[in-house]
Amino acid sequence: MNKNGLSIGELSKITGLSTSAINFYVRNKVIPPPFKTSKTRAIFPKSSVELLNDILKMRKEKMPLKLIKYIINNPDEQKSENSTKDQKIKSLAAKNINEFLELTGLEKFLFDELVEKSIIKMPKKDQDNNIFFNFSDISIGKSIKELIDNGIPFEVIERHREYEPLSEAEALFLLEHLKNSRNFNHQIKEKIIENFETIRNVMRLEKLRELEERLI
Repeated sequence: MNKNGLSIGELSKITGLSTSAINFYVRNKVIPPPFKTSKTRAIFPKSSVELLNDILKMRKEKMPLKLIKYIINNPDEQKSENSTKDQKIKSLAAKNINEFLELTGLEKFLFDELVEKSIIKMPKKDQDNNIFFNFSDISIGKSIKELIDNGIPFEVIERHREYEPLSEAEALFLLEHLKNSRNFNHQIKEKIIENFETIRNVMRLEKLRELEERLI
């Protein structure tokens, strides 16, 4: 181990991430690139260990790569220097129903309806038994609010539950893709999910265009 930094192999061993996953975060400018010490050798700053561990925590919260990149590269100056990224992650979650309503713009009566219809899940609880809504919950809430603002009736939105079997079928199909991957690691998994979502979205839009042409 170099006293001034870590090789990619050492960084991989400490964090548990593969070297390809580390290079993935470097290429996407989520973490700083290593310093070149020679034509064939480079070292990462020791701070990369904390950054990669923070990234792993955020991935477990189902945060998209773009948001992770923003958090890592835009430290909150209003927080003390001793504050951790864990606090930043939690700041993106709602710690109670009022915060959830504020972040999503939903009215309380509508929230109650959505919970009753199981479109929005009941808030989760952390290890201290405090409730919270994670980033995914907030994303769904904001999307529903935007749909309503754009004139989509609640009667249509609540029908998303009718398509739960379709969601499960797509999840099983995605799992089949993941199981058939020859080189399975964190980076490959993220890429497979991204590619799968792209294919499904394009195919849905193609069907939408066909339906629109048929109905016009």
